[in-house]
Amino acid sequence: MKYITRKIKLHIQRIAAVLVAFGAAWVVLAYFLGYYDISFIDREAVFGSQVKDTDIGKDTESSLSSDESRSPDEDSSSALTESESVLSVHDTASLADCLKDHTFVSEADGYTITDKVYNASDMILAKMRFNFKLPSVFSLRQREVEQVEYVIKEQYGEYKAEYITVEADRPAVELYMGSIFIDNGTDLFLIDADGTPLCSFDDAVYKPAQTRDRSGRPLFFKEDEHGRKIYYYLSDDGKTFIGSDYNDIVDSRGLYFDYPAYWGLSDNAISREYNKTSKSWDYRNEYSRFTYQDFTDAFDFSEGIACVASDYNRGGMYFINEYGSRTHETFKTFLSDLNRYSIWDYAMPASRGIESLGFFYYDHGLTRVRYQVIDYYNWESLGNVRVVSDEDKLIRRDGTIFPLPVGYTLKAYSDGMILLERDGRVGFMDYTGGWIAEPVFASATPFVSGLAVLETEDGRFGMIDTEGNIILPFTYDYISQPSSGLISAYREENGWTVFKVMEKNEE
Repeated sequence: MKYITRKIKLHIQRIAAVLVAFGAAWVVLAYFLGYYDISFIDREAVFGSQVKDTDIGKDTESSLSSDESRSPDEDSSSALTESESVLSVHDTASLADCLKDHTFVSEADGYTITDKVYNASDMILAKMRFNFKLPSVFSLRQREVEQVEYVIKEQYGEYKAEYITVEADRPAVELYMGSIFIDNGTDLFLIDADGTPLCSFDDAVYKPAQTRDRSGRPLFFKEDEHGRKIYYYLSDDGKTFIGSDYNDIVDSRGLYFDYPAYWGLSDNAISREYNKTSKSWDYRNEYSRFTYQDFTDAFDFSEGIACVASDYNRGGMYFINEYGSRTHETFKTFLSDLNRYSIWDYAMPASRGIESLGFFYYDHGLTRVRYQVIDYYNWESLGNVRVVSDEDKLIRRDGTIFPLPVGYTLKAYSDGMILLERDGRVGFMDYTGGWIAEPVFASATPFVSGLAVLETEDGRFGMIDTEGNIILPFTYDYISQPSSGLISAYREENGWTVFKVMEKNEE
């Protein structure tokens, strides 16, 4: 019996020794991976520089203090070969999760920041340095945001925009028309494009207006006691909000989003003219007013064509040339297959955010329209109409329809790039009909300033240009759209990076 007892004790001791050894190994491994720290041990002295990046993002300090964290692009090591283009990508898993090295702004001699359409031949992305520490996490609090959804509320009705308020993570680093907002969890700080702190910012009082004044300055607004928007711009030193003479009826460019200063401006000498008495529009060239049609809405010329709306056209859109003549007829009547009076027309977009990008202005010979076919069912006795078809299309200058692939939905059009969606997957086709990015991606932002963000099926974000070149590799957890020459990006292992889009100076 004693023999058996000794054998059992021996086995228990051996098992205990194995468990102790395994536990000690796990403690060392966990420390190596950065899951905890021992204050009196110099991690780099013990393990070398290979674990530097594991510490980045662990510090939850969010105040504006000295920035000693590494950029996510300083470690470009990867066992995978980085792709240079998405042109031939049919499976997003083939896109390597590896970082790309970028120079710092201070080292980009001969380059200056630009919001022009990106051109890989003479533009680069350079990293900004700050004299304070950027937040180490993606978000420190939530906020309410509005999401737009398109719904058909009644049978044979047109689709309409519905805005739903949801709770969402607020990015700790956020851009607005070339400025940077940094959130420390309780307060917002406004930083200029050079990285200089301007002021603390209370977005419960002043809100980004997602529009610019006639001088191109980004605008903010606050509401008065009657709910009316009062517009402001920020002084050059960032210390004062100055009242703006911006009139949203007269000065709006049609859509509201973080657009570059050049977007929506006339590309010829013809200007819009608003009559406050009649509340209508006409156009004036360098000599005189030359249209007398009292448009209910009008937009600046692009590629020699302007988008207008009129009561004579049932409030729908149509297009005029530089002589004031229609480029092609709309509001056409015809007899349907059921021998009923019907029309087709271009309706105004249901919403005015970035989701409607492509409306109002021609770009590479194409523009976006909301193409409606309406059947006047029992019009005389009941006043009823049926919306037979209500979908977004692209048209050419002569009004002919640009053919899109069957089964795809048009989501946006900009910089000659068509954002298409089918079965929850998106891709980009160019204005010639060739795929720039195959429709295998989980999500995408429209092109702004020649750059767009794509998301892979496994949740990695990258940025491409209009040639399909990968400008930021698919290794990030978040990338913003370009904002007047700035781009912010976040990677959990490394934290935030802010890039400047820089153009080579002319010699």
